[in-house]
Amino acid sequence: MSATTRFAQYAAAENFHEEVRIKADLLVQLTAGKGDSAPEVDRIIREDFIHNHMVDFWRSRVAFDYEWNSKDQTYDRDLYAFRSFFEAGVIDVGVIVTRELSNGFFKSLGNCLDKFGNETDKTVSAKFGASTTGTHKLISRIAAGRSGGCPVLVLGILPGNITPD
Repeated sequence: MSATTRFAQYAAAENFHEEVRIKADLLVQLTAGKGDSAPEVDRIIREDFIHNHMVDFWRSRVAFDYEWNSKDQTYDRDLYAFRSFFEAGVIDVGVIVTRELSNGFFKSLGNCLDKFGNETDKTVSAKFGASTTGTHKLISRIAAGRSGGCPVLVLGILPGNITPD
């Protein structure tokens, strides 16, 4: 069973909803004058103001995503979704579980195996290029403000916590 499947099972056991999307229209009211009793002079509805952003898992006021072997651009999508959920008042925090693995770790894995279990001339590290997910790529995006005001908790899984099964 893959790590992603196991993670989804754990989330389901804790009553998290999977693949939750947010959509919203925006009602804009313009008033003339001071105070709450100022008359409305125009009303604009912006349909699809927030459109179809998705988080992997959501429960109560927490959204989280699990990024194990994606391209680092996936973090931009995740952080923008967290921002949308947060600004809409749906979540208080976003959580991303990812890996903290260097290229040295991938080099230590040696060569790839073919479908028969025979070693090939391709290295495992060749499959994990510069745009592979890792906490260093995520932290720099958070520091750049890509999550807006949404607090983000990052959990980076270390090589010593990875088992073959």
